[in-house]
Amino acid sequence: MAWGWYVFSKSCRTARVPFLTFPADFASIYTMSSKKTTAFNDACSSSYASLGACHARPEGEATAAPSYEIIIVGGGHAGVEAALAGARMGCHTLLLTHSWDSIAQLPCNPSIGGLAKSHLVYELDALGGEMARTTDLTGIQFKTLNATRGPAVQATRAQCDKKAYAKQMQKVLKATPGLTVVQGAVTRLLTNANKIQGVQLADGTKYLAPAVIITTGTSLNGRIYVGLEARA
Repeated sequence: MAWGWYVFSKSCRTARVPFLTFPADFASIYTMSSKKTTAFNDACSSSYASLGACHARPEGEATAAPSYEIIIVGGGHAGVEAALAGARMGCHTLLLTHSWDSIAQLPCNPSIGGLAKSHLVYELDALGGEMARTTDLTGIQFKTLNATRGPAVQATRAQCDKKAYAKQMQKVLKATPGLTVVQGAVTRLLTNANKIQGVQLADGTKYLAPAVIITTGTSLNGRIYVGLEARA
């Protein structure tokens, strides 16, 4: 690791491992028990009960639910990589997110890698992921942490331009064949005979797929505690 992930990500461009190394039964990657489905649906109902900006479909209007092979819920780092992996495997893929502008949005400290996560960036890059490539294009600082110590405790970290990173990742998503991005809040998982069938949005729109990958992060139905006071 002493020579750094930045060099690794550059050199990997000429010998990238294809996405087809994923198992053939990728479509069965997500199967939920009825108990977990109920818990997720209850959490969603609580989270989105106060959404007043949702527009219901007019009465009597009936449309067939669009069907996909894979549905990704959430447009953060994990959701973007999952959506790109599915589409590049040749699967008809749908990415659902609250807002197109927030896809791949970096936090206030826009860093990639570091002591806890640089190995994950290595693995993503080796499998053809987009995070390292986008970091190469939008990075403003690349540093080896713990450089004065041994290689066992060293790690690489990049600081990126926050806005440029998100825009570049969104550009890649737009240009990926077989990938559709839809803005909407998923409030329910659709199941039948204990098998996943698709999702339903806050406005009632349904999307069907035999595989649903949930990458909503840690903010679903979250609460903040300030002293003895709890806020949703």
